[in-house]
Amino acid sequence: MGESVKEMLLRLDKERSNLRDLLNWTSGHPGVPRELREHGLHIAAGVWRYWYLRNHLSEGARLLRAALDACAAAPPELRARAAYGAGVLAMTQADFRAAQLMLEMGLLAARECGSAELIANILNSLGILTYSQGEYDQARQYHQGALQLREQAGDEHGVGASLHNLGSVEHRLERWAEGDSLIRKSLQIFERLGSPHPIAGAVASLAESAAQRGELDRAADLYRNAATAYVGLGDRAFLSIVVEGLAGIAVRLGEAARSVRLCAAAESMRERSGAGPASEENRRSVRQTLSAARLALDGGAFHEAWDAGRRLSDSEALAEAGC
Repeated sequence: MGESVKEMLLRLDKERSNLRDLLNWTSGHPGVPRELREHGLHIAAGVWRYWYLRNHLSEGARLLRAALDACAAAPPELRARAAYGAGVLAMTQADFRAAQLMLEMGLLAARECGSAELIANILNSLGILTYSQGEYDQARQYHQGALQLREQAGDEHGVGASLHNLGSVEHRLERWAEGDSLIRKSLQIFERLGSPHPIAGAVASLAESAAQRGELDRAADLYRNAATAYVGLGDRAFLSIVVEGLAGIAVRLGEAARSVRLCAAAESMRERSGAGPASEENRRSVRQTLSAARLALDGGAFHEAWDAGRRLSDSEALAEAGC
């Protein structure tokens, strides 16, 4: 058995400074031989998920880009893996221009080396990127391309992710039934595979769909199921999105002050998670919730509720949400 993800992360935590120094040297020191520069790129391409999981996003993106710049003639598969990682890190920081550049570079290199897995992963990330910018038709094309390759490869986990992503695109186009059908197929796959995080994500997406269609009790139950899962996973960033969903339900039930407290608590929760900024889609949803709450509250009551929500701990926020 190899080391667990937790053990790997802890080991890399101890070596983070050495890793940074090594990569700075291989990519930036004059006279470093080509084989050593490519070795540095190989290391960076292999550890980008460490920077992602530990939220060292700027550091990782910078080191990957520098390594790529120093190795323009590296083998295409190596360049594809490194550019893919740099693109994901940039996208997580909402640096969409850099993400587009890196992912397109990675896609060209992946096609050059013929790696169907890399092509599918990069198409998937380009789908997420264009989705986050409201380019839903383009996002659908990317996700359909990824789905086709993953089905051909028998990649069940990848198929489940692509189905969920396509369902989310349908939701944004207000094709709720079509989106739900795709996401339920995704949920069935992840339940069979026993993948807790994607299960929670699918449940949260179904909750949003139910809320949009006015099925508020069902939506609240689904959101609370997702919240329980995210608490178990220790994922504050996704938990904050669920709390915002419950805030949207609260304001529609006439509970404006509670809705504001939940939005404020979710903001604090996300800050404590160390995650990057929420997506524009999430920010837009929160703005709509708070705008509705302002219509029901005077200025003093609104600010009082906001300040109270900002002071809530995670457990207090979940109790406020009824979880």
